[in-house]
Amino acid sequence: MKTVCNFAHNNAFPLIAWVVWIVLVSILSYAITSSDIPMRLGYRYTDIGVSFGLPEWLGVRANFDGVHYMTIAREGYSTLQRAFFPMYPLILSLVSSVFLDNTLLSGIVLSGFLTGASLLIWYRVFQALLSPTQARRALVSLLTFPTAFFMLNVYTESLFLALFGVYVWGIIKRKWWLVVGAGIALGLTRLAGVFTIGIPLMIYAAHLWNTKQYRTPPAHLVSIFLAPLMGLCGYMAYLWAQTGDALAFFTVQEQFNNARSTSLVLLPQVIWRYLSIFITAQVDVVYVVAVVEFVMFVLVASLLVYAGYAWWRKAVEHKHLDERQQIYGGLILFSVINLLVPTLTGTLGSIPRYALVGMALYPTIATLSPKLRYVILICFGVLQMVLMALFAQGWFVS
Repeated sequence: MKTVCNFAHNNAFPLIAWVVWIVLVSILSYAITSSDIPMRLGYRYTDIGVSFGLPEWLGVRANFDGVHYMTIAREGYSTLQRAFFPMYPLILSLVSSVFLDNTLLSGIVLSGFLTGASLLIWYRVFQALLSPTQARRALVSLLTFPTAFFMLNVYTESLFLALFGVYVWGIIKRKWWLVVGAGIALGLTRLAGVFTIGIPLMIYAAHLWNTKQYRTPPAHLVSIFLAPLMGLCGYMAYLWAQTGDALAFFTVQEQFNNARSTSLVLLPQVIWRYLSIFITAQVDVVYVVAVVEFVMFVLVASLLVYAGYAWWRKAVEHKHLDERQQIYGGLILFSVINLLVPTLTGTLGSIPRYALVGMALYPTIATLSPKLRYVILICFGVLQMVLMALFAQGWFVS
């Protein structure tokens, strides 16, 4: 009992934030689905909740990709579903056995639990990088991010953030076995899991910067660098054995009709394409979503450029990178890669959701001036409500 009380006392802020945020998201979801606003005409998954004996305001949490994750958990992979990595549906399948094979309820409970775990872990990470006040600001920034509600959906965001938090916290505490385990799981959760190699790369670069001489990377850095790649290679080996195409998770994307290209498209081409859309396309919900994608990309990119510049200036000024600066620099590198790589498919679609896990954003926002920080957080919060409303009505927002 004493242990539980101590845990609750030491983690009061993230626990309270988790509960309050779940209540707010649930209230808004209920209000949206209870309104007279109709679902998007032609949207196929209008009865997800009913089919699992749950109300509609819970059913919408499995819209779009959530349906695929639940199907994989129940029936295994089909052709299109190979685009989705296996770790989340595997855990979902195990959890479903506890909830009488109600995959939707299992997914909601699983994502809610993993979101709470994510907040607890990242709060510890933020405390290691920032002052106590700034750590709380960073956590609030995460929860107000426009696509934060995806953490409570039957999606991979909550699992990815929990594993990513374990990965970073393990590095801070030098628990290398923990880092390796989390790294392998990250590579099996999303392609972005591989981008976490930016952190050991930054740590190694910092060692070279500090010592001003070349040294062979230590074994623990090599192992945590390889771990996410091992997870990805494991899924690729499975795809090769099943289909003969180790990159099926990528090549199948064209069949989703989501404007993604399997050929390389450079960022200037993508930006030009969006500017052309803004000039020539009809103004409707799809147009608004495209504007949100573009604005979110520009805003996130601007914050990361600012973060990178401030980090570099401090590194040059002090001529030495301590452990906090190494971790923060690694998070910046991960966040930049995580933002830019998806654009190579020729679209900014899903960028608002992908950017959610760019964990360098939130310490950066936490250190901004109060006026600018409040403006960003208010805009984030309003945009989250708008996107959640559109998502619940069957519009693909990210």
